[in-house]
Amino acid sequence: MKPVLIILSTVCFVCIVLSCSTNPIKWEKHGATKKEFQRDQSQCEDAQLGSGTSGMSNAVYSFNECMELKGWMALPSSQP
Repeated sequence: MKPVLIILSTVCFVCIVLSCSTNPIKWEKHGATKKEFQRDQSQCEDAQLGSGTSGMSNAVYSFNECMELKGWMALPSSQP
């Protein structure tokens, strides 16, 4: 019985560690400036926290969804 618990615990630990690692995201919007990105990023962060004055609907459930609603596209960031 103990070997099964050890194996199960190890598998659970590995799953938790792997779920915490994410690929960085690069946001892209055709023709947008860095200033526009910073503004939209700030508004989406505020909306996610529920403390902003961005006028975003409560239907925005995540930062990523908010950015996509503003026309940004999430691309995996390439790392050397």
